[in-house]
Amino acid sequence: MRREHDELLKVNRAFDDARREAEHSKMLAVEANQAKSRFLANMSHEIRTPLNAILGYTQILQRETSLTADQQSAFQAIRDSGEHLLTLINNVLNISRVEAGRMELEPVDFDIQTVIRQISDMFRLRCEQKGLTWRVETIEDPIIPVHGDENKIRQVLVNLCGNAVKFTDIGCITLRLQRHAEDRYVIEVEDSGRGIEEDRLKIIFEPFNQSHHGDQAEGTGLGLSITKRHVELMHGAIEVTSKPDVGTCFRVELTLPPAQEPLLDIDQDTIYRLNTDTLLSALIVDDNALNRDVLRRILSDMGMEVRVANSASEAFYVLRDWMPSIIFMDVRMPGVDGVTATQRMWDMYGRDQYRVVMVSASVFQEDKDRILDLGVDDFIEKPFKIDRLVSCLKKTLNVEFDTIEL
Repeated sequence: MRREHDELLKVNRAFDDARREAEHSKMLAVEANQAKSRFLANMSHEIRTPLNAILGYTQILQRETSLTADQQSAFQAIRDSGEHLLTLINNVLNISRVEAGRMELEPVDFDIQTVIRQISDMFRLRCEQKGLTWRVETIEDPIIPVHGDENKIRQVLVNLCGNAVKFTDIGCITLRLQRHAEDRYVIEVEDSGRGIEEDRLKIIFEPFNQSHHGDQAEGTGLGLSITKRHVELMHGAIEVTSKPDVGTCFRVELTLPPAQEPLLDIDQDTIYRLNTDTLLSALIVDDNALNRDVLRRILSDMGMEVRVANSASEAFYVLRDWMPSIIFMDVRMPGVDGVTATQRMWDMYGRDQYRVVMVSASVFQEDKDRILDLGVDDFIEKPFKIDRLVSCLKKTLNVEFDTIEL
């Protein structure tokens, strides 16, 4: 009897030891995931900051009416390359968020035809550089306002079109948009490229499964995995058909209900200027000189009076005798951060005299929600996009613009 009791004690001790070991291993895994997420978030911030200067100045220069066609083409190539790098960064961030179970939908009202046009503009030049034909087959309606996750749909298309260009050496690439019901859309990306062997089709959407040609691995191996996760998160479906040396077609089906509100009419190929009788001013608070200069130039070109500050303390000094219509406040700054600075401004000057827009290289939805919950008027991501700034000003200041077509 005593022997059985001793054996039972040993089993219980072994069980307790195993449980403690499992809990310790789980804690280490959680800490490792958190450390990885922090590292990737910091790396994203550090990379997106110089990208803001590259893409920002490119947008500014592309609006110069004196540029030759070759110069416009060169600037477009720089812009496309920057956008491609941004996509790669987002892919790495997104796979870490998927692994952590933190990926969420961010639905907005948008025009899906505008997305198709912008993707087409991005990849037409890449096709021309490789001697490929680029085709777009879309619905006749010039504007299709829908409600869905615009950023994820855009990234899906960038990943699929990017793969098509990468693995097609001769022939044609087609981007196709079809409507199969009132709110059911099908998007196809078809190429005449190298194709995919049948055994690889079964694993094509797995993370870090790089496509191969000969002995050379190409790409990060993340694009198609992220694409599938995005589509499934949007309750859609994705499938692929392919024949080696004939081509490949990716087909995405999505349900996109009509937009909930009328869309603002904003075109990225248009110069926006405030009406001559509209007097607006802006204060830009950012510790990065290039970021300040990019935003200053964009807002000045729109007709705004602009002043800048390289820190929260300098911003307080400027505000002693001048109150702007709107303040663009960087979130992450040394010393007093943007959130703390904004709260101090509200304590000192109230909230009625000016609008506050927070600016950050962070793209995590929880960061945006946390900041918007403070009561600021808007949140803008870096790299800046001129059409996004126009939308922000229209919403926060209720202003109208004169437009000049490029």
